[in-house]
Amino acid sequence: MEEAIYHADRGWAQYENVLETRLAAGPPSNRVNLPAHGYVSFRAANRGATQGYVANGMNKLKLGNLLENVSRPLGVVTANANLNAWTATLGAGRADLLAAALNRGNVIIEYYKYDGSPILTVQNGWAKHNE
Repeated sequence: MEEAIYHADRGWAQYENVLETRLAAGPPSNRVNLPAHGYVSFRAANRGATQGYVANGMNKLKLGNLLENVSRPLGVVTANANLNAWTATLGAGRADLLAAALNRGNVIIEYYKYDGSPILTVQNGWAKHNE
């Protein structure tokens, strides 16, 4: 997980409405004035390691918990047919979806909140980028 926050100069309270308005029309392609956010990236080239990791039940639960926490309010960014059930799938089930999706390409998850709180308030000490 990259420890970086993008658009770090844009707080949740002031820019939440921009995100909500753009989401109403589908995933936002216009990135201007979106609130602070981070990314979790999984590379298809490392799919064997990821699939091996989730083969262990405890690891699958850990990864599922992470995927639950970083998936609010916006979910998966990359287009991948194996992720169509993402919103309806919770916890460890998301780890299974991710492992299968890596067979088709990289997966990038953009998130604005971690465990329900704005990323700027919970990820102190991370690199901050105002772009």
